Amino acid sequence: MKPIIDISYWQQPELIDYDKLSAEVSGVILRAAYGTRPDTAFERHYAELTKRGVPIGCYHYICEYVTVADQVKVLLDAVSGKVFKLGYWCDVELEIGADRLTAKTVIDYMTAVEAKLGEWGVYAAHWCWMDIMGAEQARYSSRKLWMAAYVSDYTQYIPHGWDKPFLWQYTSSYKSDAYLVKDKYGNLIQGNLDANKFMGTEEEYEAWIGGQVTYPKLQHPLKGTFRISQLFGMNPSWYPTSKGHNGIDWATPVGTPVYAMQDGVVVRSMDFSQPGITDGKVGYGRHVRIQHPEGVSIYGHFSRRDVVEGQVVTAGQQIGLSGGATSDPNSGFSTGAHLHGEYRLTSGAPQVPGGYVYGAIDILPLLVTGEVIPTPEPSPIEVGKVVKTLVRVNMRKYPNRYVSNVWQVLPIGERLDVLETRTVSGERWIRCGWNQWVMVELNGVKYLEVV
Repeated sequence: MKPIIDISYWQQPELIDYDKLSAEVSGVILRAAYGTRPDTAFERHYAELTKRGVPIGCYHYICEYVTVADQVKVLLDAVSGKVFKLGYWCDVELEIGADRLTAKTVIDYMTAVEAKLGEWGVYAAHWCWMDIMGAEQARYSSRKLWMAAYVSDYTQYIPHGWDKPFLWQYTSSYKSDAYLVKDKYGNLIQGNLDANKFMGTEEEYEAWIGGQVTYPKLQHPLKGTFRISQLFGMNPSWYPTSKGHNGIDWATPVGTPVYAMQDGVVVRSMDFSQPGITDGKVGYGRHVRIQHPEGVSIYGHFSRRDVVEGQVVTAGQQIGLSGGATSDPNSGFSTGAHLHGEYRLTSGAPQVPGGYVYGAIDILPLLVTGEVIPTPEPSPIEVGKVVKTLVRVNMRKYPNRYVSNVWQVLPIGERLDVLETRTVSGERWIRCGWNQWVMVELNGVKYLEVV
């Protein structure tokens, strides 16, 4: 297998023959930033290599003397809109002449970026990791390890907690005609590059960079039998960013115990949907997020949280109580009591309704315990009946939801006379006035109910 190299602004773009480099490597990991300083060659390296089809990863050299929040902001700005098949890596080193990196900064940084981007890997040398992390050395042993050890036998240099590295940086003096620099006499010579080995088979490497998606097995977040009120991928008009509901909703009474779906670490436990947002009536409201080896599980609309950020949990451990009551100021975007369960894959997911942007997957086929009752078929609606709205619903000029023709948005509980029924492209509609049409249901979710 060809080597994977890592480069930064020290390897200036004008000195690199990107065609030659692309032909002799399996992938390239780019430095995105150094503390709060964006890497000045990152954009050019990324553009040149991606257009040649080279799989890309990125790393961030983190520092002690600038805030974690500022470093995270610089990183997020740098990676926005980019694809990293070789993942994200936290570079943990001791910077000469600077404040020593601490375990707290590493943990705070990893917690912050994993909450935004999913699982990260760790880049470290054995002695450096031990010196910085101390008693926390095994904390990230479930993450991928990119190990630096310029020796012939790496086995004595694996940081505590890992069995073997995922990537092994075995040299800092790899030579290539693709990278030529001038010596002190002005002659062009091959420059030094960091080279790394993928510590698996070529088939495993192809799977890692996107040849296939590995789905985890999950324990059911509930014990007992509960009706599903909204399936994965439903209601794209409600969730335009993900193009559909990105989880499963169970109609649970407020106060129902909720359990972790997989072993992991709590990366978010809060009353609002995002840091800095104080409106508890949007998004997930009071909720918990847990980082796992393959991704992040999300549990929305709690009435009570039983875990804190940084806490290690096991599958089946109670993490809170369900909520979603509209009277709860921290219920999030909820029309009634329920639990929202979601799983976002670190490696990304097929771009299907519900999976866009967030990498969310349908967890229903992955649950190995628990029982569910599917949503029953809606009752028939006939001309002459009176119906009421069960959710906020659009009243349209004609029975077509794919064009802009909305008269108004009806509130929950609005009563309507059924003057005509019609089925258009498999979707049921009622007419309740002159050019006033309302859908009966969509993807199994009832919009209307006979009074």
